[in-house]
Amino acid sequence: FPHHENELAQSRAAGYSFAKYWMHNAFVTMAGEKMSKSLGNGTIVTEVTRHFPARAVRLYLAQPHYRSTIEYSPDSLTEATAQLERLDSFLKRAGANGPITFDVADLPESFRAAMDDDLATPAAFAAVFGAVREGNTALDHKDQAGAGKALRELRAMLHVLGLDPFDPEWADQ
Repeated sequence: FPHHENELAQSRAAGYSFAKYWMHNAFVTMAGEKMSKSLGNGTIVTEVTRHFPARAVRLYLAQPHYRSTIEYSPDSLTEATAQLERLDSFLKRAGANGPITFDVADLPESFRAAMDDDLATPAAFAAVFGAVREGNTALDHKDQAGAGKALRELRAMLHVLGLDPFDPEWADQ
């Protein structure tokens, strides 16, 4: 109290429903120190997204397990931006366009198992980048079926993670 109640009030006042599940994550740190407004070492999302794509920030924040401390640094966001470019490069190369009709059957078992294991996002992202690797290999070998399978899997995983560049929420990005 009053943090959770304030979050609920803010969400509802903005016209959004509130989360079905609420969980605490570990701290975000900067130079090894907890990032907080009271310590004066915080950063504002709008400032960060002036320098880095918003999807890269989401990718960066989603990769570690939610109970793990996240060390904020511009270098980490630069790396996340490069990872995002790797994802988008495969999507472009494989001919992805427009929003998908999400089908849970397109999620690889390794991704589902990771997400079912206490939201083990590090393992989930291993599946994401594994699909990119397999898809690029398939394209290199002119294996359209293999590339199509990797593309469907990747788009489904990115949809679940809120990172699909063709989702309407990223239209202005």
